[in-house]
Amino acid sequence: MKVLFISEYFPPAVMGGGELSCFLLARELVNKGVEVAVLTSRTRGKEEALLNGIRVLRRINTRASPSTFTGNIKRTILFPRRCRREIRRLLSEEHFDIIHYFNTTSVGCFVETDTPAIMHVNSPVPFCPKGNLLYADREECWRRCSLSTFSSCMMKSKEMGKMRNSFWLRLNPAAWLFGYSIFRRINNKLRKFDHYAATSSYMKSRLEFYGIKKERISVIPNITMNDNSRNTVKGNKLVFLGSLLRSKGIHILLESLKHLGESYELDIYGRGYLKSEIEAFIKKNNLRVRLHGVVPHEKIRDIIKEHRIVVMPSLVPEGFGRGVVEALASGSIVVASTRGGLREFNYPGVFHFDPAKGPEELAGVIEKAAAFRGEAGADLKRF
Repeated sequence: MKVLFISEYFPPAVMGGGELSCFLLARELVNKGVEVAVLTSRTRGKEEALLNGIRVLRRINTRASPSTFTGNIKRTILFPRRCRREIRRLLSEEHFDIIHYFNTTSVGCFVETDTPAIMHVNSPVPFCPKGNLLYADREECWRRCSLSTFSSCMMKSKEMGKMRNSFWLRLNPAAWLFGYSIFRRINNKLRKFDHYAATSSYMKSRLEFYGIKKERISVIPNITMNDNSRNTVKGNKLVFLGSLLRSKGIHILLESLKHLGESYELDIYGRGYLKSEIEAFIKKNNLRVRLHGVVPHEKIRDIIKEHRIVVMPSLVPEGFGRGVVEALASGSIVVASTRGGLREFNYPGVFHFDPAKGPEELAGVIEKAAAFRGEAGADLKRF
């Protein structure tokens, strides 16, 4: 069998869990004798190379960042257009049995061919022009988004995707129209795939909400790393791994530390526009918090094992929650919000909280987690 994966980014370029899922799945398929090629953006290194037996084709040149407005324009316009061109060129040169589209930006890359096409649905982006399914940055949105709904949401939101929703963007009708038109284009393309791999029952429900028939959807959790070693850390060491955005709940976590005792300490790994505000908050409140940058994905498991509790306070309805599985596989305790796919993890050592109830609620759940004396992830094998 020969499979073509489509992914905007691919290791060592990792912007989120989607690229990691693509890499891990491709590696496992190669180990099982499947021939895998990945069409992705051009980064440093050769245009074509082998990585763990995976044929990586870095042929799409956009030089776009997901954290800037101009970068996102390039991603939404240039990447799909150039990707479709490269897919057609590849299919004219060789045969593939399946085309598997990863990540939300790959939706727009869809090319109608005789080759079966699978869409890997792992985030809320295809269902929301703002990219996070949070109406006005507060409540989880189940509206069928119209231009007027989107405009109202934009005016009340501080974030759009992974960037700050600046004043000129928030009050700019031309920007609303542009963002909404891109959303409609992606949403229409989303309906054209032969089958859908939803990473959680929550993602499946979102697909059904947009009219995808349930028999065309399979719930397939993301593949994760597991080295079978276990966490032996004692004490109250917390860790947050993710983007430094309000939508990821980092501000709630920092506020919760003010309600916890001095025995609690936190390490933060990630990047985002809130970095300077977080640094100022830590200094002002004299918190036991260390702010680190982004780390390579292969080091994440080691970082998790250095901490007793992994906190995932996301306001965004997450499509899966890779960090939960990797933490449990390492024997770490997890405190996670009840948003999206995160609520589906019900294992020993997983504690949920409602982010709408604020920092005091989170602090109380963290204290309960710290008092847990069982084995985290004891029945993870049934996952």
